Amino acid sequence: MYSEIQYVQKETENYCHGGASLFNPGVLVISLEIQYAETDMNQEVIDQLERSSYFSFATLKKSGEYVATPVWFAPLEGSYYLFSARDAGKIKRLRNFTQCRVAACTASGTVTGEWLDARAQLLEQPEDRIVALAALRQKYGWQMKITDCLSSLSGKMTRRIYIRVDLEN
Repeated sequence: MYSEIQYVQKETENYCHGGASLFNPGVLVISLEIQYAETDMNQEVIDQLERSSYFSFATLKKSGEYVATPVWFAPLEGSYYLFSARDAGKIKRLRNFTQCRVAACTASGTVTGEWLDARAQLLEQPEDRIVALAALRQKYGWQMKITDCLSSLSGKMTRRIYIRVDLEN
């Protein structure tokens, strides 16, 4: 709490030197304090999400309902990468709506964190798929290598599609 107050006072002092009236800094303090608290809370949710092995990836149906699926994901440079079978329902839904939600979850799909609004993009370019696969291999190591090997042997590797998810602010 003390660091939040100190942060707000510092911002107010800078604002006052800009020639603001005595009344306006109070309004600024309130809005900055709320914004700072929300940023901290959001960062905690993001940190919990990134520590998780799975996230629940919820895609939007035409009816307006979300359908959630637990998936492996890998964070990289502010985005999250995941993969799926090209003919999966979530891919069909993403072709209609890029809007989605994500939350930390268990392997069985039990949500353990807060939902975050996001946008998803199907990665069609080979260089984008290489980045996504490298991020997933970095996070999951031998587990991803085994999954890739089995997918290659069964022919599923060629039917795989990669997805980039970006959180909305």
